[in-house]
Amino acid sequence: MERAAIVSRRLTRLIIAILFFVVVPQAAEVRAHGVTLNIYHHQPADSPFHIQFLLPWKEKLEKDSDGHLRIQIHAVPQSGGSPLHLYDQVKDRTADIVWTPVENEAQRFPAFEVFNLPLMTNTGKGSNRALWQYVQANNLAKKEFAGVRLLAVHVSAPRSGETPQLPPEGDLKFALLNTVFIFAMNADAYKSLPDELKKVITANSGAETSERLGQVLQDTWTSVIGPAEGDSARAADLRHRRVQSIVEDRIKELDKRGLNGKELVESARALLAEYDPPN
Repeated sequence: MERAAIVSRRLTRLIIAILFFVVVPQAAEVRAHGVTLNIYHHQPADSPFHIQFLLPWKEKLEKDSDGHLRIQIHAVPQSGGSPLHLYDQVKDRTADIVWTPVENEAQRFPAFEVFNLPLMTNTGKGSNRALWQYVQANNLAKKEFAGVRLLAVHVSAPRSGETPQLPPEGDLKFALLNTVFIFAMNADAYKSLPDELKKVITANSGAETSERLGQVLQDTWTSVIGPAEGDSARAADLRHRRVQSIVEDRIKELDKRGLNGKELVESARALLAEYDPPN
């Protein structure tokens, strides 16, 4: 028994030594030569997202990492495919990081897509914070986004400038729906980074980054079309009734998929009331 214990200890020390000589040089090489991460998105290179959010984000990561992180941005032309193809690419590590919308009614992320519903949002900053907290509260990072690491989220609500008149009922559903976006990194790409670079990524993602993204895009949108205008009393009543119908239908769909639709909708509304109340 004693001999076996001695052999076991020697084997353990040998394994540790091998790992040291393999891992430590790799970490040293990363520190010496840096890591390049590629970001892909479908927005134009002159879009507010690219210029006012993504470029400053890239520069901050490179500065905070003392140049050990290098970020390359690729604005990919839309070629007729679903934007969610980018999500597939980041999940299988064809891309390191992507920014992509989750299409209305995509049903790939049913709980996350609750924020596609025409829930009441007031500010880009507050609604993005509410969406980020919703993801945490409902453990969606593991339940719906396994394989990627969410860096930020965004919810974009239709503005009056986009829908100046109420369309027919069949079209109104899509006119009223929000659009949600994800800024995500491949989980293995994150795990492969040295701890000091992981800290840089973590410090530049999450609730505050989502808030900043929402503020940037809201400010840009407001400057283009002006502040949102209120509906007439008749239009507001019709909108409210149709919104209620859309929400009730979605709750039934979620229930059929084994989720508690009412609980998820109530969770979203409570977080919006907390982080994005009316001014």
